Amino acid sequence: MKVKKLVESDFTVTNWSGGTTRQLFIYPENSDYEKRNFDFRISSATVEEEKTTFTALPEYHRILMVLENQVTLFHEVSSVHLKPYEQTSFEGSRVTKSEGCCTDFNLMFTDDYFGEVTAKIGKAEEILTPHAQYFFYSITDNITFEIGQTTILIHAGELMSLSELSEKEEIKINSSSQPAWIQVKLTKK
Repeated sequence: MKVKKLVESDFTVTNWSGGTTRQLFIYPENSDYEKRNFDFRISSATVEEEKTTFTALPEYHRILMVLENQVTLFHEVSSVHLKPYEQTSFEGSRVTKSEGCCTDFNLMFTDDYFGEVTAKIGKAEEILTPHAQYFFYSITDNITFEIGQTTILIHAGELMSLSELSEKEEIKINSSSQPAWIQVKLTKK
């Protein structure tokens, strides 16, 4: 199993038409978001304009979870209002407009993957399955992960990646805050 902890200095911050985005992880790691040659990307963005249009991402699926404030997303014929820790999924090719300012968490992935995003709280014991890649993004401070004999501590705004699991692995997670972390699971189809 490969464990990687990423901190603020590892993230790339860029502007988009409605605010800023922090790229937390991109795979393959040498791919380029602007060239759209990635398999999946995890980011957190601010929506700073009251009304804006999201960046078009044809050939990518998107899962967006609001972390702070509220936002309404408008697709061609539908809309969804999101409060903190609520999420929606949509195709990156859809024209998506927003109303409201927020901070969000994003997962973008190609047809080669199946992705899940979940907000978690308190204590948890997770059984991680082989052939999947997991990410844990800390919303609050001091989340402890116990993986076998190894203990890892991550702080607010940090990301931990677990990959190359060869067998089922049990992980114990502990935090006193609610909600405490965002968990991402990606499985190659």
